[in-house]
Amino acid sequence: PVLRRSFVLGKLLASIPFALASLAVALGVLYLGFNVLPLEEFTGMAMSIEPGALINMFLLSLPVVLLASGLQMVVAAFTRSFKEAQTYLSFLPLVSGLPIMFLAFIPVKAGMAVSLIPIFGQALLINQLLRGETIQPANVAAATLGSLVAALLVTLLAIRLYQRERILFGG
Repeated sequence: PVLRRSFVLGKLLASIPFALASLAVALGVLYLGFNVLPLEEFTGMAMSIEPGALINMFLLSLPVVLLASGLQMVVAAFTRSFKEAQTYLSFLPLVSGLPIMFLAFIPVKAGMAVSLIPIFGQALLINQLLRGETIQPANVAAATLGSLVAALLVTLLAIRLYQRERILFGG
């Protein structure tokens, strides 16, 4: 029999290419939206995103991909059917996006402590990229570390949850 740890890690690794593809498509659409569509007519100001900034956004988002995949595994462990899992997982982006929405209303300065907050640190840095500001390498390291630690903890939780017979065999 397959070890539960191997089972969970295999599922996690299988989901990552799809998450990376979704991220690439989202960034591609963002690029097209800012660089191809005539947004100046609607906003009154010129808007564009450099390809280098998109690459940096992709790299900044890599730890979030791991965290999101782990979170999906944990949420799915509590569901009884595919339909129930889809319902719960559809709310996951909303819950993780709530702190990011505060950036629109409360300007937060990127610092070491704030950058450690998983997902939020990446959002702050991506905001800085979009505004054309200089990003501090220490903040990048903190945001990456915060999200990677959270991804590791969530993955360990998923492994622990999948140790239970009920999850694998139902009942």
